[in-house]
Amino acid sequence: MNKNIIPSTKEIRREREDKFFKIVIPLVFIVACSAYGYSIINPPQKKLESGYVNQNKLEIKATDLDNNKVFETTLNYKGKSYLFKEDETGKPVVVPYSVIPQKIIPQYNK
Repeated sequence: MNKNIIPSTKEIRREREDKFFKIVIPLVFIVACSAYGYSIINPPQKKLESGYVNQNKLEIKATDLDNNKVFETTLNYKGKSYLFKEDETGKPVVVPYSVIPQKIIPQYNK
């Protein structure tokens, strides 16, 4: 009679441990890393004092608005754009602005 037909309890235990270490442990690791990554990307919202700007709705970037190859600092908040400038004393100032498209004036040879 062949002894390999019926597995022993040690073999069964070893198979279960192999499945555990090959499947469950990596799965738990992946889930834990995903949860940690999500918490970094989406930090919990902090309660802001009334009258302060929500940083999640604020974006500051450098843009060449007038195409003179010199960048202006713009501040975007809730879909509206503002210039972020300094006054004469060096204090930051937020100024609303609008861009008027350039006119193309054809020059005909006479």
